[in-house]
Amino acid sequence: MKNWIVRVVAAALIFILSEVLLVEGKVKKYVVGFLKLALVFCIISPVFQLFSGEFDLFSNIDNNVNAVDDGFVESVLRRRYDLVEKNLERGLEQAGYEGVDVSIDLYFEGEVAEIQRIRVDFQNAVINGQKDNTIIIAEVKKTVSAFLGVGENKTEVYGLPGKETQGDSG
Repeated sequence: MKNWIVRVVAAALIFILSEVLLVEGKVKKYVVGFLKLALVFCIISPVFQLFSGEFDLFSNIDNNVNAVDDGFVESVLRRRYDLVEKNLERGLEQAGYEGVDVSIDLYFEGEVAEIQRIRVDFQNAVINGQKDNTIIIAEVKKTVSAFLGVGENKTEVYGLPGKETQGDSG
């Protein structure tokens, strides 16, 4: 397929150059006529290959056309989950936890991303109201689990006063 495109482009360039460079006269008329015929032949040459049996449709298709760049897919999925993190932070802020930092660890398998762990960090957070740390942890895990559709065991809560880590590694 690439060879055919190169042949057509080369023939077109030669035709255009001859059209521009040759002076008017009988010679130009014959040369341009011949080049028009050659250009038409270059364009329809795959049809002749098809009828002669030399044309194989599947050998002319580039196998890399449908190949997916895993790095690109991962970056798109990562950006999507970055937005999910921001939305989750806004949701927790509306629930009375301002300044909470959420991060989602992902595992990529081809075109699919699986949530490995969600970390909710209260180190810089301001908690509105009088709530016990254990109530906050349970409430946050429930909120995150419902928001992302994952089990509560994947959520880890950090940075609460008097508690170092409140997460279940899963």
